[in-house]
Amino acid sequence: MEITLQSRLTWQLSFDTDEFSGGASDHLPLAGYAFEARRTPDFHTEDALFRALSDSTAEFRTTIEQHGYQSWLLMIGPPLTHEQKSKVKVYDLANRARKASILGRIEIVKSYKVKNAHERTVGIYNIEKGRFIEAIKYISVCPGSIVVMSKGGDEFIGERIDQVYRAAIENVPPMALAGINLESLAAYLCCKGDIVIKSWVGDLYRNLIFIASPEVMSLMVEVDVPR
Repeated sequence: MEITLQSRLTWQLSFDTDEFSGGASDHLPLAGYAFEARRTPDFHTEDALFRALSDSTAEFRTTIEQHGYQSWLLMIGPPLTHEQKSKVKVYDLANRARKASILGRIEIVKSYKVKNAHERTVGIYNIEKGRFIEAIKYISVCPGSIVVMSKGGDEFIGERIDQVYRAAIENVPPMALAGINLESLAAYLCCKGDIVIKSWVGDLYRNLIFIASPEVMSLMVEVDVPR
């Protein structure tokens, strides 16, 4: 029984930013740093894989935090009517994350009309210190969620929520049950200096990718920043 760890820097990310960069650039090259924990077929402990991922990214995340970045959970809910929401005593987009003790005390939640009396709820929540493993477990199984590391503070959770929502649902069908347009969201957030973290899972692996502008990525690892 064995877990193997890999990490790599990739420049294979280049997203259209025409709509989100104020026309300053038609194309934004983004750096992606990927971490992967892979197990042998007879190793069945999922917690061990996520613990290995958390441990392997600890120094990376500490460096980011030393530059003033905070971790946030961004969630986009499914399209629901008021009647559907009223079937529960109190509708809470983050109920599952809250029960897992992932969230801190700072949050902003806002609803947006989509189609046929339906609306989507978007929530941005700060992640409780020491709960990174639980946060990446959560986003690995919830397609409507990502982790964002931002220096924006109140501006990120307040003034920019409309733009964050618009970027997240760009080209996503109005009535799609789940999903975030990672490309347009990363393009918008990374051109603001933020870092986007997404997790994927497979039968034998769990992985994380940190997406940032080359300038921000160079704060954490040695990279040649394209000019």
